[in-house]
Amino acid sequence: MLEIKVLLIEDIKMVRKSIINMLGEDYIVDEAPDVETAKLLLSSKKYDIILADLNVGDKKGVETIEAICDKAKKTPIIVCSGCIDKDVAIGLTCKGIKEIIAKPLEQNRLRYTIQKVLWKNKFSFV
Repeated sequence: MLEIKVLLIEDIKMVRKSIINMLGEDYIVDEAPDVETAKLLLSSKKYDIILADLNVGDKKGVETIEAICDKAKKTPIIVCSGCIDKDVAIGLTCKGIKEIIAKPLEQNRLRYTIQKVLWKNKFSFV
């Protein structure tokens, strides 16, 4: 069975635990409750995908993504957030975000979106 390495950037512990439960045994998840922890993990490990909330600690919106993009390199990022407007979505797309999922998350949609992004990333030549 292929295990997918995920970095989960979410400041609310209960939400992190819920997402980990949704993902199940096929995913190896490292948790980052803040951007600084995420950057440290990205410096020392390679991930297949990053799941990131937009508002983490003192970072808000696109600022959160900008803070991790340099360390994330080519790792695809999926944003999971409860508050996304059109302008923010456009800004995220310009930053290279692969998908945006609105909270509350639903298990099948989350797992499907991860698989879709990984598949697209595997066959991307850009």
